[in-house]
Amino acid sequence: MRPRIAELADELLDRIADRGRADLMSGFAIPLPVMTIAELMGAPASRWQDFIRWSNAQRDFSPLDAADGELQRNVDELSKFMTDLIAEKTANPGDDLMSALIHADPERRLTHTEILSTGFALMSGGNDTTAAMLGGVLNTLLTHPDERKRITGEPGGWTGAMDELIRYVTPTHNALHRVTTEPVEIGGVTIPAGEVVIISFLGANHDERVFECPEKLDIDRPKPAHLSFGFGIHYCSGAHLAKVITEVGTQRLFDRFPSVRLAVDPAKVRYQMNILVRSVVELPVEW
Repeated sequence: MRPRIAELADELLDRIADRGRADLMSGFAIPLPVMTIAELMGAPASRWQDFIRWSNAQRDFSPLDAADGELQRNVDELSKFMTDLIAEKTANPGDDLMSALIHADPERRLTHTEILSTGFALMSGGNDTTAAMLGGVLNTLLTHPDERKRITGEPGGWTGAMDELIRYVTPTHNALHRVTTEPVEIGGVTIPAGEVVIISFLGANHDERVFECPEKLDIDRPKPAHLSFGFGIHYCSGAHLAKVITEVGTQRLFDRFPSVRLAVDPAKVRYQMNILVRSVVELPVEW
């Protein structure tokens, strides 16, 4: 999908090219994963703006806003859209993921509920985390001009540096909550059964026992065994797609706008307060 992702990235960059200034989050990092995943699922381009709206609503939701029912309205809209899309792809399959899931071999075929859940997982789990990753990598390279110059000037520089950039950024800083089913000892501390445990990917990716000078972006670091996508049976099934979107999107931006720079003091770039995803709120740039 690299060529198509590059085309989508260029479409977004075309929209801001003449402005000389833009917020790379709302104008690029957030819509690119949404558009890519929506197309992968077989959603028509006419509904991409709805996908962006639904994704933004889930990302920006606060429990303090629960009373107004906005999140539930967006969930209901997305559920109806996904149900209708499944019905359409059942009758008229295309060259897309939803059609492939619906028309898989009978022995491997998912149920309707499982396909619907997969669509929700792609929307909620894929868009937000990939946007956070892309935004974080862009911000990192905007504040590390020497590393950026090396990456853009070397063949294979983007692919070679991507794992270190993702380790450094760690877009999903905590894992989903886990509950101990029996007493377990970790680091000399016994955790009783029935306790909630939160695993810090950010802590693991910046562990001095594993990474020398972990707070330094080192693009010469041997391919780091980071945990940004989880591990084992819980390894992110969309990891490869997220990396490709981030790599291609980043490369297209700096190829198109080599003089791009932050339009604010780096210290003023804010991250969203979220227990799971570490996402840049706004990324103002100029060129």
